[in-house]
Amino acid sequence: MPETSPRKDFLTSPHHATLGLVALACVASAVPLAAIAGGVAYVLGWVYLPDMPLFTRWREKKAAAALEAARQAELGDFAMQRDAMLLQLLGGRPMRHANFVKTCQQVAMGQDPRARKVEEMQWTYLRLLTIEQSLEIFLEGERRDGVPLLLREATEEVEALEHEVAALKSENSPTLTAKERLLESRRSRLDVLRQRAERITEAQSNHELASAELDRLDEQIKLIRADAIASKNAGNISSRIDSTFEHLAQTNRWLSDMDRFRDQLGDVPEGGMGVRSPLAAQPEMPKQRTAAKQQGT
Repeated sequence: MPETSPRKDFLTSPHHATLGLVALACVASAVPLAAIAGGVAYVLGWVYLPDMPLFTRWREKKAAAALEAARQAELGDFAMQRDAMLLQLLGGRPMRHANFVKTCQQVAMGQDPRARKVEEMQWTYLRLLTIEQSLEIFLEGERRDGVPLLLREATEEVEALEHEVAALKSENSPTLTAKERLLESRRSRLDVLRQRAERITEAQSNHELASAELDRLDEQIKLIRADAIASKNAGNISSRIDSTFEHLAQTNRWLSDMDRFRDQLGDVPEGGMGVRSPLAAQPEMPKQRTAAKQQGT
């Protein structure tokens, strides 16, 4: 938030309103001395009140309230985004996410200094689940389209047309122009199919990576939980979380490069993974999940 000057804040404060009303009442009293005293008090108030501790505390309290309101708004927006992602999960992914969150809660909650990093793990895990699912749906669609077969057929067709065009050129055939246009069109289609094949290969690699990262996080959080239960040394547990968090930064950088297969997502605000979403108050949520599953099948 941009910082404002004390006197600018004083102009819209209840202190200024009170001072103005007192001065106005003195002027309206029709007593010369009272009117003068009111005017002097108003001028002195403008000079001294904005710098007094009473007004300074009021400004600080107002600024803190504005920051808290902004934080709550950010948390609300994030919670809706998070829950919308959860509603999109299909198959066994919602249960897998719930189990991961439960394990995280057994490691750190509330004011625990480790809670922030554990929340970041939950957010990364949810993003990985949505990425893995998106890639899986993408690959399934490309498989149904039979892209490898289409690519092979298109390659053979272009090769055949190239031979045909070469023969027509030697014969000076009147159909040469039409065949050349057909060849150009088929070459363009072949180029698109090659690009689709490249995307499939890339998506398969990314899908394998997302699945591997999910498995790694599953095992890592269970190991951290085991350390938390078996070890009385909080420093060892924090070190384990720090080590996991360093690897998490690499995973998040990879997720940030996945714009082709995901929507733009922001960072998790502090406390975001535990905040209650406005969507949670809607009784239609289970129906929405059922509808999402039906659309995905």
